[in-house]
Amino acid sequence: MVKVAFWIFIFVEYSDYARGSADELFQRIGRSGKWYIGPRTQNRRRLQKGDKVIFYQAGQAARKFVGNAVLSTGLQTPEERELFGFVLLTEVCVWNKPVALSDIATQLSFVKNRKSASAFFQGGIRRMTEADYQTIMRETM
Repeated sequence: MVKVAFWIFIFVEYSDYARGSADELFQRIGRSGKWYIGPRTQNRRRLQKGDKVIFYQAGQAARKFVGNAVLSTGLQTPEERELFGFVLLTEVCVWNKPVALSDIATQLSFVKNRKSASAFFQGGIRRMTEADYQTIMRETM
């Protein structure tokens, strides 16, 4: 039996580069089920079907967890006319009440420096423990 891993998918809300807002990003995911991953993104090859994901919106004005999903595939190679590989997501949920990093940083084992908790979120994909995943999920209830 394959062990489930727990990941944080990090994104920054852009108003240019055709990426749009977080709402637009999740609408696009809802249509295609795809989360695109750059060719140099750390941990991309470790993603497996069944892994659980929490989405983190980075950036000065955000710094919050905004939703969750389950991977229905590992990393897929880019399709024709696509530049990036992707994973397919299922059970995508955008939370009505995002969870601010500042509200739970002291409860998360991956936050080593409480003064600059957001430093952990450099890079597109970060691994976390199941306990940290559960801590974040409890805050959404």
